[in-house]
Amino acid sequence: MKKIAIITILDYDNYGNRLQNYALQEFLKEFNSQVVTLTNIPFDSVFSKRKKITQKLKKISIKKIKSKFVDRITNAKYVTYKKERMNNFNEFTLRNIIEESYSDSSVQVDQKYDYFVVGSDQIWNPNFRNGNANDFLKFASVEKRISYAPSFGISEIPSEYKNEYKTMIEGIPFLSVRENAGQKIIKELTGRESHVLLDPTLMISAEKWAEVANQSPVKPSKKYLLTYFLGEISAGRNETINNIAKEKKLEIINISDLNCLEYYSVDPSGFLSLIRSSEIFLTDSFHGVVFSIIFNKNFVVFEREDGVPSMNSRIDTILSTFNMKKRKWASMEKEDLWVSDYSESNLILEKEIQKSRKFMNEALGTQ
Repeated sequence: MKKIAIITILDYDNYGNRLQNYALQEFLKEFNSQVVTLTNIPFDSVFSKRKKITQKLKKISIKKIKSKFVDRITNAKYVTYKKERMNNFNEFTLRNIIEESYSDSSVQVDQKYDYFVVGSDQIWNPNFRNGNANDFLKFASVEKRISYAPSFGISEIPSEYKNEYKTMIEGIPFLSVRENAGQKIIKELTGRESHVLLDPTLMISAEKWAEVANQSPVKPSKKYLLTYFLGEISAGRNETINNIAKEKKLEIINISDLNCLEYYSVDPSGFLSLIRSSEIFLTDSFHGVVFSIIFNKNFVVFEREDGVPSMNSRIDTILSTFNMKKRKWASMEKEDLWVSDYSESNLILEKEIQKSRKFMNEALGTQ
């Protein structure tokens, strides 16, 4: 039985992160493997230049950041629910994800596992990861390095990072990414072709995700419209949400909204449960789109409303892959709001799953 170690972003306060970590683990276990996620991976920057502040923070109003921070720390109820949320996320991880600490030397870690898989999430985003060469498996033997659907999160690598990115990517023999923009980046930097594969969350069946969702006690009594927005919610968007809810007389549940704190603390299982039972789901989140597709839900995708550099490539890729571009609010017809035909997208999903399995079979030598 092979031993595989996952290297990914470890964010114990992010739904997409926890669920993609779990999904990649379960997917890799299908290949007769023992799978763990490595924690405490040492930082090893190879960048000759380091930005003092990320592009993300440059474009977000400092005033807006301060305003949001003050609102939260002065809200005693928020502090209570924040602690509860963190506890719930940690319990979800302990219950579902096997972790091992990177506590030995790189040589010892390399000898301990047969393969190292980096992915998914935005682990190759220079604005988030600040140039950790170990995110490109620098510590591992070359023949053990595999990337499974990692995301750059941006459409172009900053010029000061390009040489280092080129070198690190060239050191990975089995290359895949999560979106078309990532494939283009790799081609431009290295001249190599790479595979655009499914996010690992899409490799897990709806039935298995339902089992995970059922771990949650969250069961709203009324029919509801669910929202999950990572960006700001403008007055205009709030009006849109209210109008859609009013049309079907739905309660509005806003995850991550300070005005809806009773749902703020739900763990990733609760997140799945809320999506699965909703009448319609409104989001600007990539994984919000993913689980809408998995559960065959009515959903609407909105553009992110904040100053963060555009991350729409990953959403554009998944909507294009499944021929669901009409689920974008900007191009949606009113009559399509409550009608979702998944007959075509479910067939596409099966084909894409086989494509991803083929890649991993080749990478692990299990064909």
